[in-house]
Amino acid sequence: MQNINLKELKLNESKNYEDLLIKNRRDLHKIPELGFQEFKTSKYIYEQIKDFVDEIYNLATTGIVAYIYANPKNKKTLLLRADIDALPIKEENEIDYKSTHEGVMHACGHDAHSSILINTIKYFSKNKDKLKMNLKFIFQPGEEGYGGAKKMIEEGVLNDVDYAIALHVWNDLEVGKAAVSSGPSMASSDSFEIELIGKGGHAAIPNQANDPILLAIHFINYCYSYFPRAFDNSNNYILTFTYINAGTANNIIPDKLILKGTVRAFDENIRINIASKFEHILKTFCNLSNIDYILKYNLGYPVLVNDPFLYKIAYQALEKIQIKIEKFKSMGSEDMAYILQKVPGIYVAIGSKDEINNYPHHNPKFNINEKSMLIGMQFFINFVYLLQENIK
Repeated sequence: MQNINLKELKLNESKNYEDLLIKNRRDLHKIPELGFQEFKTSKYIYEQIKDFVDEIYNLATTGIVAYIYANPKNKKTLLLRADIDALPIKEENEIDYKSTHEGVMHACGHDAHSSILINTIKYFSKNKDKLKMNLKFIFQPGEEGYGGAKKMIEEGVLNDVDYAIALHVWNDLEVGKAAVSSGPSMASSDSFEIELIGKGGHAAIPNQANDPILLAIHFINYCYSYFPRAFDNSNNYILTFTYINAGTANNIIPDKLILKGTVRAFDENIRINIASKFEHILKTFCNLSNIDYILKYNLGYPVLVNDPFLYKIAYQALEKIQIKIEKFKSMGSEDMAYILQKVPGIYVAIGSKDEINNYPHHNPKFNINEKSMLIGMQFFINFVYLLQENIK
């Protein structure tokens, strides 16, 4: 089997890819757009790849699907995915390629993912003769809370797909490292909003009121005490209250209170059990306090589960780049999980942090060491060659 490694390519070719990766990423960084509004982004990507693919079309409003077919066309197809949307964050970096869209920023690395996939396409366009399986590339809109992967699935993007792969530049890891695990690797992401409806009154006469603040205090404390003991946790889930709002003055007991929060889990059964028990506890507390409630419990992104077979292929692909490999488990969530529910797939974190670029994801000063993109591209290429040699 041929060992493909960009470090073993001619120096000028590797340098050309590095330059292209940086240029494409910085071009995209200047024009960040929110979910399903990525019209400039989509147009840019389309123009970059249209002459390097066998088929290309739009899907899910601003998404792009493109193919490079093996010759002869194979029965097996690998999907490679990049997300393309940005975040509603005002960029604070003072860089030449700073966001030109006020209040919107690529603060999670999706510009880098898109650049990696653009140049992976260009590589395989030049190396079609080495392909033994079809490659399907998707540039997916709306990952940041919009469920763009789900929309693409609903529109048929997985109809001809056998395997799927994606990566994420990762500022929790130094550049030159990567992380991947078999099984549950990123948590589900559910949210809740509770409106407690009591009876307001004078703060000096609390016995005449049904105080939603008092109920909220007891409910929050109970949840923080109960849920860590309710299941065999082993860091498999977390429930966090993140918002509380009530009241208008220091001498008025309010009649309403709003609570919000999130639930993350690495086990789908625990995830559903938490949702059920959460409302049961809330209802019990409200009944005892003569307070009504309205609960909105939103089941968001599911648990992201990496396929064991593809994990082995991914591990080998990373080994060939000679970087340090760590285990990957994050309480963050990803809508790539929808794709991995439908087809065997793998999701890998590529280290992108250094001494200067060390701000976390979703921070207004987020930036990456751009050498991580060449590593990501190396990984994609190695994975394709290894996979096609290990499947029938």
